Amino acid sequence: MQNVLIVGGGKGGKVILKILSESARFRVAGIVDLNPQAEGIRLAKNMGFQTGNNWRVFSGPHVDIIIEVTGDEQVFHEIVAACTGRIVIPGSVAYLIAKLLEEKEALIRKLESETKKHALILQSTAEGMTVIDKNGRII
Repeated sequence: MQNVLIVGGGKGGKVILKILSESARFRVAGIVDLNPQAEGIRLAKNMGFQTGNNWRVFSGPHVDIIIEVTGDEQVFHEIVAACTGRIVIPGSVAYLIAKLLEEKEALIRKLESETKKHALILQSTAEGMTVIDKNGRII
């Protein structure tokens, strides 16, 4: 299991926190933001994760991956310079991953809905039938 530090507790940090908290491969070591009322910080506190306002305090050797989602390029460069030998993921890559995972979840929900619809159709008939959707297509 890899320990992950999230730097930036705004909207992006909140999304990354949700994704990582559901993973069996990653453990959130903490989430930091200068604003103690940031969305991600509040969520992390409710979920029982450590929070703070200084990434350096959390960036010890136990942290394997640091995801920087502050949007401040200077912060990213400071983290890269200070945390050699560790994986540092910029916010743009984290955003891309988050969007791909959201898309995957939407596709899974659609597939589940279609599966339920097909099961309902098959369970409700004892004889063969043709089903037409609202657009006139045979489904």
